[in-house]
Amino acid sequence: MATIRYAFIICIVLFLSINLYAQEVDNQNVIVNSLENVSENVNVELDYPNDKIKLTLFPSEVLCINGYRGIFENIKILGGKFVVLSFGIRGGTGVALGKTILVCVSKGHLYNALDILSKQIEEFTKTYNEEVDAKNLYDEHHTYKVTLVNLENDKKDGYKLTCTVYDMVKSKHDPTTNHESLDTLHFSFDEESKVFYNQYIALKGNYLLGSSPTSKQKFFKGGKYPEIKLRNDEYVFIDGTWYTKFHENHLIVASDSCN
Repeated sequence: MATIRYAFIICIVLFLSINLYAQEVDNQNVIVNSLENVSENVNVELDYPNDKIKLTLFPSEVLCINGYRGIFENIKILGGKFVVLSFGIRGGTGVALGKTILVCVSKGHLYNALDILSKQIEEFTKTYNEEVDAKNLYDEHHTYKVTLVNLENDKKDGYKLTCTVYDMVKSKHDPTTNHESLDTLHFSFDEESKVFYNQYIALKGNYLLGSSPTSKQKFFKGGKYPEIKLRNDEYVFIDGTWYTKFHENHLIVASDSCN
């Protein structure tokens, strides 16, 4: 009995320690070379209590990203020039979501060079309908993961980013949807916008920008914009902001900015 009580106390202590750590603000300083090969010091503030990440080059140059719910991987520097942030965002019951963002420095400014959903893990075994669950019809699994593999800097063609996209569905309810794939994708770097892309997209006509009831429409005249096109998602870079493309004429900000 004493052993059980002791083990219970240890579990409580571990739980409280993890919870306390998660509520802290973690400050990290990283050294990165700018695109002009100047060494820069960037402070990365992982603010779990306020759901945000704040990168500071100096007081007047700050990049703030909303939606942070815990770091997935340690902060890394890709190719000496891109800060890699892989972190969790809010999902739902049985759904874990994560994003990957690349940040670079050029001429005293911070740039969000890539902003994508990079992890989606779903597990669904119950409908919470007793009659249905008694038949044991559901055992659903979906794993989607984008992994950054390599960055090269070609003197002629510029930066080339390689990543893999893993997608797996295993369904008991509908086995016809089962599949597993691993694709390799390559991205170029737009020197003017300071973003990665694998194609350009022409936007023409009216597009709804945002997801709130007050979202406004914007008319596009057919100009071309850098786009990251993955198996299931599309991200378009417009006037300094990454948007996720929904349907044909709907664009939602990929990562809300913050103060």
